Amino acid sequence: MKRNETYRVADASKPPRKRKGTFNQVFDEDGKRVRGLWLRNGVYYAQVRFSPTQTNRMHLQDAKTIPQAIAARQELRRKIDRGEIKPPGAEGQEPTEEIKQAGPQPGGSHTLKEAIEGYQADRHALEEKDKATAAREDSGLKKWIEFGGGTELNGVDSKFLKDFAKWRKEQAAEALEKQKKGARTVGGRTLDLNKLALDHVFDWAVTEKWLLAKPALEWKKKAKAPKEIRLIPESELHALCSANLTALEPETIATLPKRWRHLQVQYAGTAQAFSDYLRLIFLTGGREAETIAQQWPNVVWERKVIRFPGQTAKAGGGEPADPRDIPFYDKLEAHLKAMWERRDPSNDWMFPSIRNPKKHTNSFRKQLTHAKQLTKIRDAGFHHGKHFFISGCVMRGVDFKTIALWASHRDGGMLVATKYGHLAPGHSESQAAKLNGGASLLPTQPPSRSRSPRSAHTPPGS
Repeated sequence: MKRNETYRVADASKPPRKRKGTFNQVFDEDGKRVRGLWLRNGVYYAQVRFSPTQTNRMHLQDAKTIPQAIAARQELRRKIDRGEIKPPGAEGQEPTEEIKQAGPQPGGSHTLKEAIEGYQADRHALEEKDKATAAREDSGLKKWIEFGGGTELNGVDSKFLKDFAKWRKEQAAEALEKQKKGARTVGGRTLDLNKLALDHVFDWAVTEKWLLAKPALEWKKKAKAPKEIRLIPESELHALCSANLTALEPETIATLPKRWRHLQVQYAGTAQAFSDYLRLIFLTGGREAETIAQQWPNVVWERKVIRFPGQTAKAGGGEPADPRDIPFYDKLEAHLKAMWERRDPSNDWMFPSIRNPKKHTNSFRKQLTHAKQLTKIRDAGFHHGKHFFISGCVMRGVDFKTIALWASHRDGGMLVATKYGHLAPGHSESQAAKLNGGASLLPTQPPSRSRSPRSAHTPPGS
């Protein structure tokens, strides 16, 4: 049995109570409290009584498991009873404070900076994370070193984390006040990611035997719960897709001041591409980065499917989406045929770059921002397309496993049911109408034994 598997806190849903010396209660595999034993930084301690008024916790240096710790505590009590071990502070006994760790402190010879640098070196050598993810993680680890890189590993406690969060906030506020280049506020999600990066460092330190167990650190999540993404109606989708096209009509441009007209004309090259791209996302549920990199060979006209190769999931990196085929349906097929008529025959990209047709367009975010300004639909985003597609599938009765396959979800449909199953207004009423004229929903009731010719539940007029 591994040491970090021999104990747990009494209520796993709550962080352990903060105690002097960060001692934790010990529980066996059945969840029962092991009386007289405590655990601190992976080291067992025995609580023993020397007199009615004096109780001390003493270090069990050689105990590696709960059974060994129980046996060592019993032997310690026998030695105390025989007088071989005297109370702390007694003549001939080295003074020891109550609730103080005796013996070497695990991790005491290593600093936080050394652990971070060791973790980064191994992560880089093993290529455990993509470059973009590693870079974001390193930006947070750099802050941990700046704040307290010289702190010993066993000195990192919950207060250390709390002080770090305050320091990050104050540092950002000071940079904004001085108007430094690139200065911005520090959000709760950033702080949570910083804490997650530190957790990875502690996991590494335990693996390298720098720590016997990962410390229990209290951390309340700082990020606010994300707003619920609403279901964009088809009318708003049409408005967003046509907004930039309408703004580029000669009659519209002529109404603008001359100093702004050239800016409006700059959208001409990408307005139609943006319209096609946004509608394709809403019709397939594709992710932003994988849809913008689509190529015409992925449209298999004979089989009537559009293939998503699953090369990338999002612009910032991360685990790639699974490859999948989405069969044609009337609106998707009509849209792809219209795009095919407008395609650039010199390359295979659906959305080629204007400056370099050999590459695809990098982003349509500026066009989306402009369309949102024109339509006043402030909350629209590319990810709304995934909700639109999945919710449409749910409302049309497609089974969740098939939807999960089309959306590249690996949970077999659980996320579809819990997060993406938005229902349009009136959908509940239309579903209730399906119950009309069918067989009874209730099991057949036995005849009533009541002598009354009329049941209390019989509707009036029956």
